[in-house]
Amino acid sequence: RVLFFLEGDMLPVAPFSALEFLRGFDIAGTHQGRAHKDTGFLLRYLWVGLLFINLKDLPNKHLLQMTTAVVGDVGGDTASALHHFFEASPDVRVRRVLHTSHIHTERGNRYVLPENARKLYQDAFRMELYERAFLHFGSASNWKEGRNFEYFNSPEDFLPHKTLFLKTFVEGCMNGTFTVPNYDYVFEKDTWENPSGRPRRHPPPGGKKPEL
Repeated sequence: RVLFFLEGDMLPVAPFSALEFLRGFDIAGTHQGRAHKDTGFLLRYLWVGLLFINLKDLPNKHLLQMTTAVVGDVGGDTASALHHFFEASPDVRVRRVLHTSHIHTERGNRYVLPENARKLYQDAFRMELYERAFLHFGSASNWKEGRNFEYFNSPEDFLPHKTLFLKTFVEGCMNGTFTVPNYDYVFEKDTWENPSGRPRRHPPPGGKKPEL
């Protein structure tokens, strides 16, 4: 039995098989790595917004908690309590879900969108692509506090235009107007290998897709 977690603002834009993606692995999701700035303690878990779990032969199922947690004086987001699962299950085979983070001129990754969709897209939308198959709308509640993004510091309501793009893009991917390109870009920050919270030796905003 396979569990498939998908956030409400994560929409499919290309064919994708969860069973094929999990083949040879026990669990797959987007790395979340947060390190203590002084001790270096690493809180590691998987983001629950796109998460696949093969329950067959999986150990420590009672530790599959999707709640928040503070461990080693480091706090995390939703499902950060999965840190305890991974600590207790070192032999579990984990596949990392790859993503672009925000599609934005500053990241140099607007090319991940189909060429005929880029002219419709605004940087302020800050959408994301996951595994070239899911578009993450992001900030669907249109909240405007806590970060230095365009829509946080502007009286303009980007939500209507952003929603229109989402509708146009998803429908276009379904009817063949748009096809997500086979791009070569991966956001490498905040992973287990390159966590947030401590100085990084190699902090590029993105890079080539690593071997799995």
